[in-house]
Amino acid sequence: MIRINKKLLILLVFCFYPMWILGNQWVGVLPLSNQRITSGEGWLGHYFQARIQSFLQLNSDWNFHSQESLRLWYYKAKPQLTSPTSINHFTTLFIHGEYQKVIDLVSVTLSITKFDLKSGEIITDQFQKDFLFDQLDNEVDQLALKLGQWASPDFKFKERPGYPKFKQLNHQNLMSLSAIMFAPKILPETGLVLSLMDDPEILDHPKSLSILFEAMIVLSQNMNHIDKVYFQNQVDKKLRAALRTFPNQSNLLALFAENMFLMQKDMALVNQAAKSAILSDSNNELAYLIFSLSENSENRDKAESLQYMKEINPWLWPDATSDTMQFQKGILTLKLLSFF
Repeated sequence: MIRINKKLLILLVFCFYPMWILGNQWVGVLPLSNQRITSGEGWLGHYFQARIQSFLQLNSDWNFHSQESLRLWYYKAKPQLTSPTSINHFTTLFIHGEYQKVIDLVSVTLSITKFDLKSGEIITDQFQKDFLFDQLDNEVDQLALKLGQWASPDFKFKERPGYPKFKQLNHQNLMSLSAIMFAPKILPETGLVLSLMDDPEILDHPKSLSILFEAMIVLSQNMNHIDKVYFQNQVDKKLRAALRTFPNQSNLLALFAENMFLMQKDMALVNQAAKSAILSDSNNELAYLIFSLSENSENRDKAESLQYMKEINPWLWPDATSDTMQFQKGILTLKLLSFF
């Protein structure tokens, strides 16, 4: 785990973050909507989202909105996707679309919106393609390449993502879990989580681990005491193992800090892990939240952290009168309300 002096962290992140925000594209990629609701291929919408985002991330230095930012914005703002409003005030690109699968033929339509933060101009375009299901990974990568090149003339193809792969059943199950986590109110299915918990191919990729461990943490907070302790201990054990393989992975560090915080164990380690997550990714809203919660006094660090967290995800703050749509299914709602 990264060790860093607190003053240096503040200097690197809180003082210079506006320059980082404006320096790169800020991108939101929504899950694609299924136009054939009865087709039983609901996992595909989240596969398209994950594959497109993975491709763009690997081949650029762009920032991407978290799944929670997109989920809360989508359900709270109820945006008109044909003329979308910005997810936050520094969003520059927004991608959404729809798909149909009929037997072995897939049809995909992607819409992309570009926001010019200086002129206020909004530009939109669409990309459509029909192809055989067996060619899914390759065809989606080609569509993602077109999106990247449309968005920026400097976008260049360097490598293809290894995640997710549509032919792997465990990746399909993981995308089903992602869909459950994105939906309002629905909790993850215990059986689905347990089926993925020891899958070596899931454990080999930090993005798949992040989906799985977040679902386990959310599920643990909605269990009886015995099952809750079991799940929390499993998350702690497996996250420690994952961090030995991916020591600087921001999402894993933030989830490790969150799980430790919810277990009420070693607040100094919680604080350190959250700071390490921020250093690895200065736009990790969960890391800022856990860092703020683990600070035992009101200070400038905490105030700056909360302010930047609100900049990243203005939809995070809960409505005290409603539990319909809350950050991480509401497991931290009371903690968030305590900031007011």
